[in-house]
Amino acid sequence: FIFFLNVLGQLRSLRVIYIHYDTLFPLSFILACDLKNITTVSSQERTNQYIFFSPSFYNKYLTAGEEFNKILEDKGYICDHFHNIGLSRSEYIKNISKFSIRKLHKYLEMKKSKKIVLCFGLYPASTNDVIGCEEGNNGTSLTSVIYFLKSMIDLAKHFRQLYFVIRFKTMSTMDEMPNELISEVKKTGNIEIQNDFKKVNSYELASISDLIIGKQ
Repeated sequence: FIFFLNVLGQLRSLRVIYIHYDTLFPLSFILACDLKNITTVSSQERTNQYIFFSPSFYNKYLTAGEEFNKILEDKGYICDHFHNIGLSRSEYIKNISKFSIRKLHKYLEMKKSKKIVLCFGLYPASTNDVIGCEEGNNGTSLTSVIYFLKSMIDLAKHFRQLYFVIRFKTMSTMDEMPNELISEVKKTGNIEIQNDFKKVNSYELASISDLIIGKQ
C-alpha cells in the first residue's frame, strides 16, 4: 500500500485512472488512488466474477447491464456511480468484415440447411490448480471438460437438424481429449471441434451462430 502511495506521489498531474481488468487490480491500489483524490474507472470484464472475488470500490464502474447494478451492490461493491454500457466487446460480433465472411463460407453454406450451435468450452487446468481455488468450481478440471465434450456429442446425436461447433479455450485442449471421443466427433457428422484459432476467431463464429452454449 505504501509503495502504491509513493508511485502515485510521483504522478502529480494524474487525476483519472482507467483499470482495464477490474477484478485483478489490487484493492490497496484503489484505496491509494482514493486517498490521492484520483478518480478510478473500470468496467465489468466478466459478468460472473463478482462471485469469486472480493467486492471493489471504483468511483465509476461500467457494467454489462442495469440488472447487475443491484446485484453488485448486494455483493458489497461500493461505487459512486454505476454506468450501464452493455457487454464488453459484443460489438465485435455484429461488425464482422467482408474478409471474415469469406472465412466463414463453410458455415454460411451450412446454415442453408441446418442451424448452427456454437459451444464454448474451457481448458483443463492441472490438478494442483483446481484443488483449493475458484477455478475448480468453474469446471476446469480435465474430467469436467471431457464431460462437456461428451455432452455436446450426445446433443448432436439427438438433434440431427442442428450443426454443433465446439471451440475450446485453448488449442491444446483438443490434445487432452480422449481419442475415442475425437473419433466419435468425426463419426457423428453434425459436430466438429473448430481448432483453427488463427483462421477464425470466436467473435466471428458467434456472429453466424443461431444458439451459443457456454461451459461454466
